[in-house]
Amino acid sequence: MHLSSSLCWVQVCCVSHFETSDGVRIAYCVRGDGMPVIVCHGGPSTTYEYLVGDLADLDHRATLVFHDYRGSGRSETASQESYTFECLADDVDELRSTSASSK
Repeated sequence: MHLSSSLCWVQVCCVSHFETSDGVRIAYCVRGDGMPVIVCHGGPSTTYEYLVGDLADLDHRATLVFHDYRGSGRSETASQESYTFECLADDVDELRSTSASSK
């Protein structure tokens, strides 16, 4: 039962993209209502999709902002030297700005 409701929740999570300051298209999905929470998945090379159903019960209390890291899931690959914690942190900060301005 929980699985099917999670699958329904995944299907209504629309994927959008934004371009980082260094030109990489990052996939993200905004779901819910309330204080924004940026959700970071494990990695590398995984996606946010496994977290959507697990966090579905929070959508009435928070705006969940899921994203795929550069080079993961539906996000574009980037230059080898950009796969650093600093660039990933910059991506999250730019995502925060993007998702805040789109609400």
